[in-house]
Amino acid sequence: GRVGCAMPASGWLSQEYGAVFGGAIALLGMSASSAAVPSTAERGTGFAALDMKINLLRPVHPDGEQLVATGTVLHRGRRLAIGTADVRHGGRLVAVVTGTTELTSGS
Repeated sequence: GRVGCAMPASGWLSQEYGAVFGGAIALLGMSASSAAVPSTAERGTGFAALDMKINLLRPVHPDGEQLVATGTVLHRGRRLAIGTADVRHGGRLVAVVTGTTELTSGS
């Protein structure tokens, strides 16, 4: 029910104003929150992302320091799971990502 992911805040991820592109931060956060869901499911369960929301809290400067996302399962039902991830840079919270995943039984 808990997964960590990381990537460097690289200049390659910067947008035209010099900060790390929010889409890259969303990718990292969604990867962590989505990866937490399968850790609570039975083998053979299928998954489909239904939605994702991100709150960007502060800009991230491309200094090469790690962006770290910690994903957890907030709710796990039979058909739906809600995952969330905190994304940190230099220990400071920079974004919160929430997503809903549909679970399907494997055949």
